[in-house]
Amino acid sequence: MRSLIKKEGFDFAFDPKACESCGSKCCVGESGDIWASDQEIAAIAAALGEEERVARAIYFRREREGWRIKERETKRGFECVFALESGCKIYDARPAQCRSFPFWHSMNDHLDRLASECAGVYAGAIV
Repeated sequence: MRSLIKKEGFDFAFDPKACESCGSKCCVGESGDIWASDQEIAAIAAALGEEERVARAIYFRREREGWRIKERETKRGFECVFALESGCKIYDARPAQCRSFPFWHSMNDHLDRLASECAGVYAGAIV
């Protein structure tokens, strides 16, 4: 039985169990900005078993707006440094911005694309 999440203002529902086998599709594609707070970076470093300063140097880039997760260019497109084909390397410690996916308002206008990128998205009659 599916445990679908629905949020007001969105025209779809989401099954988080799909994340277990999707291959990090939401972490690959066009280049994007995924931000992490100091507290989130500390949690990520702890999850990786690394010192925070080392994790910042390896996985994050400091920008005027804050700390951005680095990407790498692969045959699949731009990919978050934490993306693995088996899933997210830091899934349990991922930043709030990642946790809120697919419920990003920008996605509401692109449901066809979202449904093709995220196996957990159900639009239409289910909602």
